[in-house]
Amino acid sequence: PGRVFAMRLPMVLRLWAAACLSAACADAVVQTVPWYEQLSMFHFPHYYTVDIDGDSIEPAIRKADAAYVAVEFYAPWCPHCQHFAPEYERLALTMKRYNDKGPKAKLMAATVDCVRHQRTCEQWGISGFPTMLWGKRDDWLNHATSNLQEIVFAEPTAEAVAQWIANATMFRLDTAAVTREEIVSRMPAENLATASSSIANASRISAMASPAHQSPYKVDPWDIQVSTALFVHNALEMAAEREDYDLLIEFVGLLSRQYPEDLKSTHGLCRESFKALKAKLEGLNSPEEADPEQIEKTWKLCGTDWSEYGKRGWRSCKPTFPGKRGFTCGLWSLFHAVVARSTNNTAARDLNLLRSAIGTFFDCNACRQHFATLPVHERDTATKSAVQLWWWRAHNNVNERVKSFEDKYHDGDPAFPKVQWPTTSQCPRCRHSTASSFLSLQRGALAATSKAWDDAEVAAFLSRYYGTD
Repeated sequence: PGRVFAMRLPMVLRLWAAACLSAACADAVVQTVPWYEQLSMFHFPHYYTVDIDGDSIEPAIRKADAAYVAVEFYAPWCPHCQHFAPEYERLALTMKRYNDKGPKAKLMAATVDCVRHQRTCEQWGISGFPTMLWGKRDDWLNHATSNLQEIVFAEPTAEAVAQWIANATMFRLDTAAVTREEIVSRMPAENLATASSSIANASRISAMASPAHQSPYKVDPWDIQVSTALFVHNALEMAAEREDYDLLIEFVGLLSRQYPEDLKSTHGLCRESFKALKAKLEGLNSPEEADPEQIEKTWKLCGTDWSEYGKRGWRSCKPTFPGKRGFTCGLWSLFHAVVARSTNNTAARDLNLLRSAIGTFFDCNACRQHFATLPVHERDTATKSAVQLWWWRAHNNVNERVKSFEDKYHDGDPAFPKVQWPTTSQCPRCRHSTASSFLSLQRGALAATSKAWDDAEVAAFLSRYYGTD
């Protein structure tokens, strides 16, 4: 039987869809992971599940004393796998407490990373993620795959898996006694040190990359480049219609003029690479010829080998919680940086072009629909500063929306909680007060509550932070 949430992953931005609560995972043959999938690899900590490390499942099961075993075969880049990880830990802790109650058939929850252990997953016939198999200890040890059952569930929760087990066996697991907060609360102590180190390192790198701006809050140029690479890769896959293809060419043209080159010591290499891509796209006979895999064989963004993105990953935007930050963090930085290089004459046009690109090439329907509801009034496009402030308000509005989801599902990044920015430490003069006022939609307009913000100071901060030509 197929997995309810499994589906093909035709576009890289599905890797970010988890942040918009869109459950989508790959139903694809295990294979060598390309650079754009490597960027989304993140392993949720194994607190109660048994992380099978090696090319064979049998030794781990033989070492345990469980009579029944559930094994989740997953890929770290799979959004549904990322969302399900803390739920599976809930199930594993529930099993542990069930086992601790007394003499009875014991249960075990294990995981296998099919990227690290491709051969193991192939041996067990795994072709999509996540796949969860359930069976008796002896059937696992004897590799009796015909006796194993696939756990199919409609919702990615511990309760759904426990219900499947209850329907198939005599085991009744009280998952309500283990909250998601209990699992997630273990993360900060182990991950905050890593996050703080990442922030400090990124600040040091940014200062080195731009000697003229020694502020520790300078935006990270590497994360902008990585997110741009992902966005362009996805856009090449999505631009099948002529209208969309023409929009892509126009977007690439904008980057050839206003990509934040000054943040990097590239001597114009990035913008030149976009000029070359624009010429390449204009020279193709039809949108169908714009295959990203083929284009990336002869074209490099900023002259960087594509493998470097997967090897180096995120820097300042690196998350400490699965499926968070990364791409969206870098993409917001790109948009802010591009409009920071607009002029009063081009700002309105640039805003409309970027909004169209998001509405066409951002592969999260709910996110696109919400973004499209953010109004743009004539005053928002009057000057370059007005456009910068519109993007700032839009960014904080989205932060507020995502925060509401993370609060509901308890899966925000504990090291990087969603807040209204800039913070007082980043810009002490940007607020009239220390109130953490959220930007919201009021009477059809983006507005700051309590008049807490000084727009002039915020605009100056944005230019300092994202640089200008």
